[in-house]
Parts: sequence; C-alpha cells; structure tokens
Amino acid sequence: MKLIWNYCCIVIIVVIISCFNNYLTLNKIVEYRRFGNSHSDERLQRMAVGPGELGQAVFVDLSLFSNQERKQYEESQNKHGYNVFVSDLISFHRSLPRNTVNKGCTKSYDIFELPPVSVIIPFRDESWSVLLRTVHSILDRTPSYLLREIILVDDGSKKGELKTKLDIYLSHLYMQRGIDQTIEDVIVVMDSHQEVAEVWLEPLLQQLKETPRALVVPVVDGIDMNTFQYKKTELDLKKKPIAFSFDWRLMQTIMPFKREYLLSRENFEVSPIRLPSVQGNVFVANKTIFQELGGMDTGMHVWGGEQIELAIKYITCGDGIYMIPCSHIGHLYRPVPWRAGNTKISNEYRVAEVWLDDYKQFVFEQYGNYTYKAEVAKELIHFYVPENLHARGTIKPVLQNISTFCLDASSMSSVSLLQCHYQSGNQYWELSANFEIRHSVFCLAVDSASHLLIDECDFEHHRKWDYRSDNTIRHRISKLCLTIINKTEVNLQLCVGSVNQQWIWKRLR
Repeated sequence: MKLIWNYCCIVIIVVIISCFNNYLTLNKIVEYRRFGNSHSDERLQRMAVGPGELGQAVFVDLSLFSNQERKQYEESQNKHGYNVFVSDLISFHRSLPRNTVNKGCTKSYDIFELPPVSVIIPFRDESWSVLLRTVHSILDRTPSYLLREIILVDDGSKKGELKTKLDIYLSHLYMQRGIDQTIEDVIVVMDSHQEVAEVWLEPLLQQLKETPRALVVPVVDGIDMNTFQYKKTELDLKKKPIAFSFDWRLMQTIMPFKREYLLSRENFEVSPIRLPSVQGNVFVANKTIFQELGGMDTGMHVWGGEQIELAIKYITCGDGIYMIPCSHIGHLYRPVPWRAGNTKISNEYRVAEVWLDDYKQFVFEQYGNYTYKAEVAKELIHFYVPENLHARGTIKPVLQNISTFCLDASSMSSVSLLQCHYQSGNQYWELSANFEIRHSVFCLAVDSASHLLIDECDFEHHRKWDYRSDNTIRHRISKLCLTIINKTEVNLQLCVGSVNQQWIWKRLR
C-alpha cells in the first residue's frame, strides 16, 4: 500500500510539473505573439527603464574607474571596435525610439499571407551582449508565424569562450529552432551587431512577394559605437538622400539620388526606392532565386567585394534592388577589426573578371596593371557602364616643363597638379554624358566665387564642362577655363587658348 502511495505521489508530481511546464511554454507563446504582433505596445514603452532604453545614449565617467578597470575598458574597446562596457550595461531586450518608423507607414499586414523566413547571422568574435541583443531584437519584434529559425554561423571566431557560452545559452533559448526545422525559401541574412525596429520584416516580405527576383533591404539606421545611441536615418529631400553605390575601383561609395527620380514616386516616405548597390549588412531574398544566381561566391576571402557582386547579380539577372522606407534596422558602425589588404583587392578583381567581361578594363585602369585569371561569366553589365563618355583617363598639361604632372584630387576638397603615378585612382577622370568631370562619385565643381572644388555629383548645371577642340576645358556657366597658375596650382581664368589652358585627355568621341 505504501509503495502504491509513493508511486501515486510521483505520478502526481510529474503531472503537476508537466502541466506547469506546459503553462510556461504556452505563456511564452502568448507573450511572444502579443508583443511580436502588436508592434505598438505602449505598455512596453512605459516599462522601458534602464541604460540605453528607447535607444538613448549611455555615457561612462572614466574618472570613477580604477587603473585596472580603465585598462580592461580600453582593451575591450580596442578588441571589438566599440564600447563593450556600455553594451554590457544595456538589456538584451532594450526598447528603441518611438519615432523609428516614418509617420506615413500606416499599412497593416496580413502575416498569414506573407512567407515565413529563416534568419542567418554570421558572426566573428562578436561581443556576447551585442550578439545576443541582435538575436533578441529579432525575437521580440517579429511575429512568431513569420520566424521559423535563427541560424548563427561562426565565421572563424578565435574566442573559445564565446563558442562554449553560446552553445550553453542556445540550448535553453526558447525560440531557437535551427536544428530540427527545415530552412524556409525566404532568407534574411544580417550582421551580428544590429537591432531591428518594430514592423521591420513585414514591409520587406510584402515587396519580395511583389518582386520575387529582387533583393530587398531596409533603411539602415546607425548605432553609435561609443554610446550605443540609436540614430534614425531620415529620408529627407532637403538633405539630399544618398544611396550606396560603387566606383570603378569596385570600392563601395555613396552618391545622392536624382531629385527627379525621388519626386516621381507616388509617396516619397513609403514607396520602395530602387538602389544601384547594397551595404551588405542585411538583405532579404528568395532562396531559390539567390541560389540560381550563384549565391555567395565561396572563392572570395575574408572581406570585401561581396556586396558589389550581389548588386551586379540582382541588377543584371534579377528584379533589381529595393530599399523599403517603412522597414528600419539599426547597425552598429565600427572600424573593421582586421585589414583586408590585398585580399580585398583580389576579391574586387575577381568580381571584375567574372561579371564585367568587356568592361573590366575600367577597373584595371583604376588600379594599374594587374593580372588575374578566372572563368568569365557571359552576362554583360550594361546597367553600370558609363555610356557615351566624352573623355576619360588622366588629364595632363600640354606645357612641356610639367608634362609629367597630372590633375590630382588627392585632397578631396580641391584639385592640383602632382607627379603622375599612372595608377589612376585619384588621377582618373571622366567627362560624362551629362558633361560632368567625374572622379569616382564626386564632381569637379565651381563655387560662387569661381573657385574650384570637389563636391558630390548632384546633376546640377554648375557642374557641367566642355573639353573643346582647342584642348581647353571650359566651365559652361562661368565660361572660364581650367588654367595652370604655377607648377602645381590650378584655377579658373578667362579663356584665351594659351598653352597653360590646354590639356591632354583621351577623347572617346
């Protein structure tokens, strides 16, 4: 009888524990779905107390630190490129500013009509708190129906303690389903030092549903590497919104949108914006299409060039690249913790050889002579090619005593004459179809006092030039000519056709 009673007690205890566990699990699901689907729960905002909440900056008074504490503080900051001490003070579940999303983004989404996703996060020696804040921001702000799995990919971490700690943590993490779930056909690839805002995923999936062969990206906000303040990126016409692009060295750069294009869209604040390139820190894609286009090039090493290759693939063979103004993600900008060096250049040459075909000469001219062998893809890339150029290459004076000098933009504020190095770069110029003298994404411009300067190309009339038959370079608005004053100085003067106003520049037509 006693044995039966003991057995019944054990059964009752097991049943109670089982019911309690089921209650906890159900409660977690209800809580997650409530918070994940509400996207505007003011109760969460009211509960937001503590360092860094609402995306606010966290400041540290180093004068209160001991010498040993200050040493540890500086070592961790140098190691990661951001303030680990401040990051560790901030909750994994911290709230972000209320006004992160534009006011015009009022559309509601039927999540059951959108495809579920697999989120892939490569990481490399990331700090524990930054990595986990990335993961939890996704869990806290993504509807449970849309999130099938989060896959963390160790991209060569050297910190053994991070791997061990991560294994232990993820074995208890409620939403981690990467082992026993199949990967969905929509993938989200993102860096390991980001925080997603409310309603970040639904607008991206809606666009992908409408353009399945496109690469879709959010607006990328900034997270300060010292204070972890969340800084919203404003798409304001008055501030000349910029897009990521790349130059003919295949180096990522920025350039302003054409105002005419932005105004042509029905609703500037919410309509998708077509991009010429991507940052590469986050994108959403159809996995089948992504693999059809070759996926990520495994022949590249370490870092550099992968975002350029992605852009070329989706522009030439897909539906293009779209940035969605109603989707925001914060990115922790920091110095690259390792130097890519020649590896980065090798990656960029690989992109040129494989994708640019007949146009790879533009890249090689930027770097100088370089030999690289690879199989060349057959697709051409007409989207990026600077069609109808009037002239390109180095601009050299006709004057014999300085004929070995070239027009140089090394100061990136003005121009001068420096010894030709024949490696192009800051001595490579193009006279575009719009009659702009372009250096990468910058243009030779003239201010109100008729002084030369290097400025962003914004398609304005005061940036237009003519390379005339007498070899002079004349500014259209001022009707002044590029003139050599002494061995290195260049400015604008009245056009008289003298030898110090004549230039050698390779004409294309």
